[in-house]
Amino acid sequence: MDLTGKTVMPTLVDLHGHYGFQNVAAGTMSKDFFTRRNLIDHMQRLAYYGVGATISNRRSGGSFGPSRSRTNWGTVPLQMRDEVIPGAALFKTAGTGISWPGSGPQGNPARVSVPYPVTTVAEARAAVDDYVLIKPEFVKIWVDSRGGTMKTLTPELYRAVIEEAHKHNVPVAAHNVRLADAKELCARHRRMGPRSRSRGEAVDDELISM
Repeated sequence: MDLTGKTVMPTLVDLHGHYGFQNVAAGTMSKDFFTRRNLIDHMQRLAYYGVGATISNRRSGGSFGPSRSRTNWGTVPLQMRDEVIPGAALFKTAGTGISWPGSGPQGNPARVSVPYPVTTVAEARAAVDDYVLIKPEFVKIWVDSRGGTMKTLTPELYRAVIEEAHKHNVPVAAHNVRLADAKELCARHRRMGPRSRSRGEAVDDELISM
């Protein structure tokens, strides 16, 4: 190939995407749009712009047990994560996630209703035990009160999730906004990958060292 005047670079890797739900033409999103055809379309769009692989960080993972009734996509994400589709980015999934009821992803009801809803330690452990059946890349949790407007996973609950995930040797990643929670999460889980957004609390040296 003649690459004169061209710039050559490796493909990008998108570590935090939410694909399959978008109706690109209408500018809307819903779990009703989550089909194999739509997900492949999104992966092909990514590849066109130079993204070689992505991981869906929530809401897209085939489901077993109690989680099955909250989605309509069956095993589509589980099938596609093991496929190489011509002209499409590779697709991986973190599954549906775990949150306090209603405090996970926000916006369209398709975002709100999919994660495992847990309010007790027993529910948290049972959710993890069901979750790991799909062999997710990691267990996703939400620790965010949305500016104090709603309940979220308590330390007791997310500790239970982390401990149960450890038993299955599956890492945990958290959507988190408070410095104190970030430190507790990291202290509990050596492989924790917190996704933190500052709400007036600066990341300090202690968290960086952790």
